[in-house]
Amino acid sequence: MKSANLFDLAVILTYFLIIMGIGLFFMKANKGGKEYFTGGNMIPWWMSGLSPSMGNFSAWIFTGAAGFAYTTGMFTTLYFAVSPFAYVIGTLLTAKL
Repeated sequence: MKSANLFDLAVILTYFLIIMGIGLFFMKANKGGKEYFTGGNMIPWWMSGLSPSMGNFSAWIFTGAAGFAYTTGMFTTLYFAVSPFAYVIGTLLTAKL
């Protein structure tokens, strides 16, 4: 296994410092966790609910789905064909407007 060289560590440190700087800059604008997650009550309810779902969906598609398809074969087609119906039924049973 190849270890990280000095350039790799410098890139990681630079990225870390930039992200920390952005966080500290915007920390002054937020008054707390509720303010952060509700977007200052300026985000519509449907967009607020859709955002984490799409984030999780995207992470699954780009990372887990390829391995799932490789190991299960054609079952993947059935899984993805049924998933939208499962999402709709789950939403209708559990979500409040």
